[in-house]
Amino acid sequence: MPHDGLNYSAAEEMLIKEFGVVGIGLSIPEAEDIAQTQENANRRYFDQAVLLMMNSFFDDYADPASPLSAILAALGASAAEPSKQDLTAAKRKLLQLMNMPGSMLRLVRASGAEQPARGERVKKNWIVQLRLDHYVRFYRAIGDRLGKTPVYNYGS
Repeated sequence: MPHDGLNYSAAEEMLIKEFGVVGIGLSIPEAEDIAQTQENANRRYFDQAVLLMMNSFFDDYADPASPLSAILAALGASAAEPSKQDLTAAKRKLLQLMNMPGSMLRLVRASGAEQPARGERVKKNWIVQLRLDHYVRFYRAIGDRLGKTPVYNYGS
């Protein structure tokens, strides 16, 4: 968890209470959340978006580049139709990886270097970047600010 006291506390609390994510590093500055809220049209605010984006990481394996799909493959399970047991094991492994030192969840800024590979923009989306230390890959969850498009995630 963050050490600077500047991260958005509601996001920290949600990660702990809703998902059991207690060891991940955070870069979710409250000032950035406020700036993005004020500068862009929003029907879905960051609190709602981060909950949906985290659920996407833990539940959505449709994209072969998603973290859950990658973990299913690493476990030797089918990402197309995983068994309930394989899916439970993959979610458990994802939580374990999120809680490892070196893992990081970051709110993507409009001018930041960590822009999504598929061209999504901060002006229209809430975007978080997830780094899992074990896989040394970056994943992004994309949440449409207007709530018209379902949240999705993928890796790059």
